[in-house]
Amino acid sequence: MKVSPPIMSPKKGRRSSKRIATRQGGSEVQSVKRSAGRRPAKYVRSIFPFLELPPELRNQVYEYCMPDTDDPRPRHRDLATLRIPTVSRVCRQLRQESMGYLFENRAFDLCVGTNIRHRCDATNVYQRRPPAYDPVRDCGTMGLNPVVRSFLKSAAKWAIFKHVTISIYNTHDVKLVRYRRSKSSLLGQEVEGTELWVEKVEKHREQKRLASVYLRVEKGKVVWHDEHGSARCANGKEIDQAVADVRQVVDVVSSRSDFKGFTVSDLHQISKSLYWKPDITGDRRRS
Repeated sequence: MKVSPPIMSPKKGRRSSKRIATRQGGSEVQSVKRSAGRRPAKYVRSIFPFLELPPELRNQVYEYCMPDTDDPRPRHRDLATLRIPTVSRVCRQLRQESMGYLFENRAFDLCVGTNIRHRCDATNVYQRRPPAYDPVRDCGTMGLNPVVRSFLKSAAKWAIFKHVTISIYNTHDVKLVRYRRSKSSLLGQEVEGTELWVEKVEKHREQKRLASVYLRVEKGKVVWHDEHGSARCANGKEIDQAVADVRQVVDVVSSRSDFKGFTVSDLHQISKSLYWKPDITGDRRRS
């Protein structure tokens, strides 16, 4: 005779399964509590573990993300149209570290205009017009792109530049030697004919340059070097005066006790020194 197994009611089966589930859940909670109790009380895991790496390793990552040897063209050294790396958009601390490393270890170019023609008019004894005053918008400015200007304004407290080349041009030629960043370049797209445009701008920079000033900071000291440009011609005396004005501001800035490099404010002051304003009392022209 076959013996049938005892029939269990569905209610009892449900109760037993519930008891097993509660026992398993309780054991898991106890194991989690035990593992948490083993960690120190002050241990807090970082949301972004990259910031826990040593500074040397982080600098190597920044070097990899922002290589200087892949594209050494002058266009990408132009501070006015600086390309802000993607790695700087992760968080505030990473932006400060990565861009601080970029500013300190990269060479940047600035194209600044000066009213050199009006300097010549003020020293011309045969000029009968009153002293010329140049209200040109681009005179003595850095010509920063709006996006770059906003970024450098937020980075004014920690952005330090140690290698800057300042190229001096006639104010009327500034528009020919400055790059203008378009919307497509902001999106990382290449514009048709960009290479020809870059070549044209670089050609104007070489032909229209009045003088160049190379500034490098080594161990808190400024290494100065200046050169004549291709467009020096007969205005050599006035150009030397413009370079002397730049040298005077650089000496004042570098004389600070806490000087480690040029800040954004320092670069603004150096650029403004090329905006020459005539001194009526010192005018040597005939009335």
